Amino acid sequence: MKKMKPGLAVRLVIILSLLLLAAELILGAELVKNSISAMKILIQNRMLDISNTAADMLDGDKLEKLKKEDKGTAAYQEVNDTLAHFQENIDLKYIYCVTHKGNGEFVFSVDPTVEDPGEFGEPVVYTDALYTASQGTPAVDEEPYTDAWGKFYSSFSPVFDSRGEVAGIVAVDFSADWFDEQIAKQTRMILVSSLLSVIIGALFIFYATGKLRRQLQEITQDLAEAARDVDDLTKEMEADHEEAALQTDIADAGDVQELGRRIHQVKEGLRQYTENLNSQAHHMITALSSEYRSVYYIDLDQDLGICYQPYAEIDGGKQQGERFPYYGTFAAYAEKYVMLAYQEAFLQFIRPEEIKKALAKERVIAFRYTIQRDGMEQYEMIRIAEARASAEQESGRVHAIGLGFADVDAQTRRMIEQGQSLSDALSAAETANRAKTSFLSSMSHEIRTPMNAIIGLDRIALADPSISQSTREHLEQIGSSADHLLKIINDILDMSRIEAGRMVLRSEAFFLPDLLDQVSVMIGGQCR
Repeated sequence: MKKMKPGLAVRLVIILSLLLLAAELILGAELVKNSISAMKILIQNRMLDISNTAADMLDGDKLEKLKKEDKGTAAYQEVNDTLAHFQENIDLKYIYCVTHKGNGEFVFSVDPTVEDPGEFGEPVVYTDALYTASQGTPAVDEEPYTDAWGKFYSSFSPVFDSRGEVAGIVAVDFSADWFDEQIAKQTRMILVSSLLSVIIGALFIFYATGKLRRQLQEITQDLAEAARDVDDLTKEMEADHEEAALQTDIADAGDVQELGRRIHQVKEGLRQYTENLNSQAHHMITALSSEYRSVYYIDLDQDLGICYQPYAEIDGGKQQGERFPYYGTFAAYAEKYVMLAYQEAFLQFIRPEEIKKALAKERVIAFRYTIQRDGMEQYEMIRIAEARASAEQESGRVHAIGLGFADVDAQTRRMIEQGQSLSDALSAAETANRAKTSFLSSMSHEIRTPMNAIIGLDRIALADPSISQSTREHLEQIGSSADHLLKIINDILDMSRIEAGRMVLRSEAFFLPDLLDQVSVMIGGQCR
């Protein structure tokens, strides 16, 4: 007797078990990857918020003019105190200003650090993020760097002068150990969750397939015993034939008929055993494939597919147990349902030669794409694992595969919705800002119209030579206050112009006593 080989149903059970475990591992890996990336982006955005806020507090024109010999002057101290106050409130260890000397050379300018500040003009370690900030765009280091103070990730934000050019750079250092610990903490949490999920999935698969394994063992033992009975009956029949040939006794023909009847009974028993084995295996395959929309066994060499888990919602979908041409059937599915942007990649992925190449490197391969059904777009994934018989273990060649379709629409859409919520928040903020700008512009125009009338009537009254000196002084104060109020209204309009990118700054001389008189008129009464 030859040793019985595992049947197709057993191989498919093993394939589906591997697919379920592979799905858990793939989803866990994707979750870890996406979570680490999202966590890193959130930390970097927080770092940029801090450096951008500090940069907005500085006057670029003053910062640009500072030199090493200015240290201790009022202008230098103003910048230093601003950074120091910000440093104390945010609880930062290192925040300082950097100046770009050209040719990728950067030096310290103002450093409010008390214990070990960077000296004015001392070189600063070059990083790509620092150079990006020198070109006018805030940036954060993707990789840590090391200098005399330690190992850091830094956030850099440009400070602009009145011409809109970069006058300097605000740098905020964050310890590389702190940054890496935040990432590691998130990674550990996700890895523990994924590991628990895989363990639970493995226990479920072991439990679900335990009964099937026991039944298959019992059926295999019964088949082996039945095969031995067939061998015994065959030997007995051969002996009876030899005896019949030698004795020519008619009565022996009845013994041969009895042996034939017994052989027929054994064959019928074997057929029932086989049908029972296939039925139980198919039921277990259906239970294990609950996570898959449909499951197929594919013979790549013969371009033959067998449907084990059908999907009834697809027009012309295959029935359970139905055989069909593999590549032509799936190519027609791609043409009908797969979105145009994914069709070429889908057809490339399911080509037999491409599958053999990919499975030579990995145990399980997968491809995610978008389909359109009933007028709606949905996300779907196809996974493929090798179905290898024991006799093929040493050949290293792929002849047959297990193929499953999984619905990943909900998971993928959750990831998209997270990105969309951020976009919606930004859009809402921009809308509110535009509404504020429009309100300020309209309000300023409405107030400026009666203010122009007040100023005009005041000037007409001043032109009257018959008014007393005290009345003239009062009218002049009214005119000065009205002019100042008109300038405030114009400043409000300037804010809307700044937000619209239409503001132009001019450097003009003014008479200081006049300015002081205007201030006295506005707040003198309150002071008195």
